[in-house]
Amino acid sequence: MDQETHRRRLIIFAAALAAIGATYAAVLVAQEEEMDKAIWCPRETAVLVDYLHQRSFEVGNGGNFKNGTFNEAAGVIEPFLEAGVDKAGMHCKTRWEKIKTIYAAIRKYQNIPGTHWDNENGAGIEGSSAAAVWDSYVSQKKLWLGVLR
Repeated sequence: MDQETHRRRLIIFAAALAAIGATYAAVLVAQEEEMDKAIWCPRETAVLVDYLHQRSFEVGNGGNFKNGTFNEAAGVIEPFLEAGVDKAGMHCKTRWEKIKTIYAAIRKYQNIPGTHWDNENGAGIEGSSAAAVWDSYVSQKKLWLGVLR
């Protein structure tokens, strides 16, 4: 085997080794992200909402809580943990943002003529025409139908 062939094989081997390393690193990152995923039970969500409601005076000019408030909320929620990882401030912030998004979608839906929403039964969708209106609304907003229905 001449030097040029040997050099090419080394380059191919190095490239293959780098690709394997990159793939392995991507798998590790994906596993780590999955492990950090917060699972929220209804009681934890209720405690978060209650805590943030009590701290509503801390909302800044942009309408958001400071990160410190979410960090404190994580400590308040800790005794109610049922599943998943311990909640950190970032988990509380993400959950609160999702709750605000759902709330805004519901308020907007309530303002559509001919629609219904109450806090006991939700949209109370009955019949194919009401379901069509709801499905159209949700698809336009790219919201997950299972969360709101």
